[in-house]
Amino acid sequence: MKRALRITHFLPQVWCAIAMLLFVIAHVESSFATKIAKSGQSVSENDPFPPAHLSGTSVTLERGSYRLPTRPEQLPDQPFRYTVPQVTRTTMSTGLRVFYYPSRDLPIDYFIVVIKAGTRYDPAEKVGLADLTARVVRAGGAGNRTGDEVDAELEKLGAELSVSVERDYIRFQLFTLSENSEKALQIFRDVLMAPRFEEEKFTTEKNLALERLRRQNDDPAEVSRREFRKIVYGTTHPLARTPTRESLASISLDDLKSFYRAYYHPASAWVGVVHHRELRETSRTLEQFFLDWRGEQVPHLPQIVEETPNSPSKVGRVYFSCKPGAQMQIRMGHFGRRRDPADQPVVDILNNLFGTGGFSSRLMKVVRTQHGFAYGVGGGVFEDDPVGLFVAVASTKTTNTTAALEAMRSVIVSMLEEKPSPAELETAKRDVLYTFATRMDNPREIVWQWLLHDFYGFPPEYLLHYPDRVGAVTADDVFACARRYIKPKEIRCYLVGACDALRESLAAEYSIEEWPLTNLADETTTH
Repeated sequence: MKRALRITHFLPQVWCAIAMLLFVIAHVESSFATKIAKSGQSVSENDPFPPAHLSGTSVTLERGSYRLPTRPEQLPDQPFRYTVPQVTRTTMSTGLRVFYYPSRDLPIDYFIVVIKAGTRYDPAEKVGLADLTARVVRAGGAGNRTGDEVDAELEKLGAELSVSVERDYIRFQLFTLSENSEKALQIFRDVLMAPRFEEEKFTTEKNLALERLRRQNDDPAEVSRREFRKIVYGTTHPLARTPTRESLASISLDDLKSFYRAYYHPASAWVGVVHHRELRETSRTLEQFFLDWRGEQVPHLPQIVEETPNSPSKVGRVYFSCKPGAQMQIRMGHFGRRRDPADQPVVDILNNLFGTGGFSSRLMKVVRTQHGFAYGVGGGVFEDDPVGLFVAVASTKTTNTTAALEAMRSVIVSMLEEKPSPAELETAKRDVLYTFATRMDNPREIVWQWLLHDFYGFPPEYLLHYPDRVGAVTADDVFACARRYIKPKEIRCYLVGACDALRESLAAEYSIEEWPLTNLADETTTH
């Protein structure tokens, strides 16, 4: 009891001390901020991320030559200007292309290797091979380490090595503490150049691939995306085909090794580096680690031939897959455009006006705001090689399906009949530029954007000139672009949801056809 009384007796002094400490901390922070604001601190023009500090003349933050409002109502009504940060590009003696950006703010280094060995390069009879190869290269051991030893060593170093597989490429990414950079890079080098292809890891990854296949119909939105590509491109086209149980079963460990030898080659690889050391030292380190990576031969990359577009039997038809649920997934469109930097800025603005601009896009204004048919709706003209897709996508209540379809069609037609207003065009330009800037808001993303555009064959000056080219786009440019790429008469639709209740109403309005889904969970076909 006495001890409790003594503690209670000292509580006022304790609280007083805490309050005094908080006051001192606040005073120090305020004084420090004021000193920074008054110091006229100089910032290197070569650093696109100088530290932000309080302005001495207004309630704003300053970063270099920019004043950043602290509240939305302080946003200036003036043109948005953005200086594109640049990287340094070099080519190693092995042909490996390197994109470098210095790491100044954090003691973390970042390495990325992109190899032109994505899923489009799967053999027709072994779809899933590219994905499985990349996963086993990462997980199946490297050099004198097993796969588990690789993971344990990376964990000790505070490093993380991951792989992702896309349609056009595979991407390895290494994050590591700067102090352990060389040790982590040595492991990364072994993974890329000396994979062990452990049979146990191969079996594990193959089983995981089969499990992903079994669950592929769980998400209606993903079903819509995947199956619509098959409707447009055809089920066997490299831009649409997906693994099956049979194709995965046919893949052997030797197939992985053969695919690795054919495609994992420095001549078809790009490296991005965010490093704490200067370029000269970084280049010397990379040469040291990757000098022996030469590959057996320059890989032969098969060309994808565009199939006969817009088969008359498919145009104008509404396809549907029955799947229980309260929402109907709607996807409509046709072939889009070939990847081409010449008109990309105009296409970006067109897409923003049509469907990627959020609440300012026409699809959102009509389908959601005006009619309330969908919470989320979007779309655009998208590129690929040899040709991408034009799509409009929404999710709506099943009972609103027909009305939502017609509303989406009306917006598509409006793009060919109504030029963007001055306000629409200005909003779209600002949004496209803001989006462009946020894609390069940290060193890792800066390197990635430069590397990715080089990967796709864009000229080196494309990113530098992009803001000016966006600013020069006119309403006539956008209108002409829409008429070039949007073809309402070539649209086909695909619905995923509880379609049984809509069969009669859909059949009265459209030519309909059921698109069956294979349910791999129980090896049946859903009609």
